[in-house]
Amino acid sequence: MCFNQPFTELLRLSREEGLSHAELSDRTGCCTGCGMCKPYVRVVLSTGRTSIPLMNGRDLKAIAEEAEARTSDASLDEGSASGGEGGSATVGAPMRKADPGAGGRA
Repeated sequence: MCFNQPFTELLRLSREEGLSHAELSDRTGCCTGCGMCKPYVRVVLSTGRTSIPLMNGRDLKAIAEEAEARTSDASLDEGSASGGEGGSATVGAPMRKADPGAGGRA
C-alpha cells in the first residue's frame, strides 16, 4: 500500500490504462513520499504480484530485474516469431548498455 493505494489498484491502473511507473506516481502520488514503497511497486509492476513480504532492497531489486528480463526476452521472442523488429519495452525495464567490443551496437 502506498498513499492509500493498494498494490492491486496500482497494478490495475498500470495494466488497464497502460500507465508507466512515473504516470502512476503523477496520478496517485505513489512513490512520491518517503520512497520506501518504490522497490515494492517496481516488483508489483514487473511481476504482477500484489502480495509481497517485507524484504530488503537488494532482494526486491533482484526479483524485479529478473521479471523484467523475462518479460523483455519474451517480447523479443514474440517480435522475431511474427517477423517484427522486436518487442515493446517493459514498464521500468532497464536499458542495456552497449558492449564496447560490439562496435557501438547495443
